[in-house]
Amino acid sequence: RSFGDVLPTMFNLFRILTMDSWSELVAPVTERLPLWRLIFIGFISMGSWTMISVLTAVVSDFMVGATTDLKQIEDKRLHSDRLSFMAYLRAGFHEADKDGNGKLTRSEFLQWAAEPGTLRQLHKVGISFRKE
Repeated sequence: RSFGDVLPTMFNLFRILTMDSWSELVAPVTERLPLWRLIFIGFISMGSWTMISVLTAVVSDFMVGATTDLKQIEDKRLHSDRLSFMAYLRAGFHEADKDGNGKLTRSEFLQWAAEPGTLRQLHKVGISFRKE
């Protein structure tokens, strides 16, 4: 009765897998064929294991995707920060070149590097500078 046609059988196997009144469903079969208890227990065990594996895979895939997205965002931010700092250095070196020869002398560099704005920018990217 419960396992006569394909569609009711599929639905009832789903009910067994979800443990929804499974003992009532399998009782008529296991009364006639007691060996089928092992088959139903194996089915429940494998089905539960499969559902846990699928759930773990979905969560893991989501976490990997989220981590990848965060890494890409961080990489873009770092790249943007580097480009911004390079532009700042280029402009700062050009401004610090007082004699306009395209080269910074030691005194020009030290004067530029001692400015508070320059020290903040250098510190922001992890460069500590002190005059010796």
